Amino acid sequence: MKYTPELIQALIVSEMDNDITPNEKALLSHILATDSDARRLYQEMHDVLNKPEAAAGMLQLDENVNPQLILDQLGHSKKSRYRKGLGVAVMAMALIGAFVLLNKNKKEVVATNQILLSLDNGEVVNLEHADTAIRSGNLSLHNANKTLKFNGGTGGIGSLSVPAGKFYNLVLSDGSTMMVNSVTKVRFPFQFSGRAREIWVDGEAYIEVAPDIKQPFIVHLPNSEVKVLGTSFNVNTFDGKENVSLVTGKVRLVAGQDSVTLSPGKQVNIQTGSLAISDFKQEQVLSWMKGIYVFDLATMEEVAKVLPRWYGVTVVLDPAVKKKMFYGVIDRNQPVNEFLERLKSTEEIDYTLKDNIVTIK
Repeated sequence: MKYTPELIQALIVSEMDNDITPNEKALLSHILATDSDARRLYQEMHDVLNKPEAAAGMLQLDENVNPQLILDQLGHSKKSRYRKGLGVAVMAMALIGAFVLLNKNKKEVVATNQILLSLDNGEVVNLEHADTAIRSGNLSLHNANKTLKFNGGTGGIGSLSVPAGKFYNLVLSDGSTMMVNSVTKVRFPFQFSGRAREIWVDGEAYIEVAPDIKQPFIVHLPNSEVKVLGTSFNVNTFDGKENVSLVTGKVRLVAGQDSVTLSPGKQVNIQTGSLAISDFKQEQVLSWMKGIYVFDLATMEEVAKVLPRWYGVTVVLDPAVKKKMFYGVIDRNQPVNEFLERLKSTEEIDYTLKDNIVTIK
């Protein structure tokens, strides 16, 4: 299969910055072995590294390249470091390389909009193929109805990646279930062991935890962790914020030296190092599970952050309309242009949609 230039850039950036995981390294090796354009790009990026401009951080970025698309392929901790200025020269080379790869030989590039499961041994399983049974060693994977179940694992770690515009369900080894939203990554063991059941989420997911008093369930978020015994709740780490919304049961959230215990109907927001507890509207917070996104007097800036996750588009927003308010819904099953037309008819805005780029003004 073909991989997007942005994913290839992210993998090469990670390798060049000595911050690549074993799974990422295996995937990069596979891509380089099967894709001549990727090999050419890999060499060009390493050649550029030796230029004086790279050391000075003065490489020229092409206006056609969107840095956010590449950053979105990186893990949370890596994105944070790049945004703080580390690895700038390497990041600049990656952006230039993306433009080279996009235009090389004018070849059509098939988008990597696949739901993928990465295994410890470097194998990458495409979960888009419905109703399939896959075996890897003593691990049996059963993929049907947008749901992954498995058995026979002995401690390996799986990494599930759900791209823009899609969602997926996951049944963990203890019977706990997860609904995973678009642009979300989940790491989980194929067999829980030790004193706690631990998973890692970056994005958004709704989790129903199977009760087990002897083995608490812990969800690691980029900057905090949620500890539960048996409950159902939503976690959301989009846009640099972390929100935990409790539907049933009880959870305890720990962020650094601070902690808070939630009761049903309450949510905690972690931002700028503080914990803020509030009520939440379940029909709004969990609306994504029904394929819709509810905006209750949201700014156009907030709307613009959701469109890339749900439709895989790039959004350019005119500063003049950022603070305009919008009340309505996005339906995942409707094309993006239908939502934009509805937005245009109800708000004093205009838009263009070309080459998967939405300009709102």
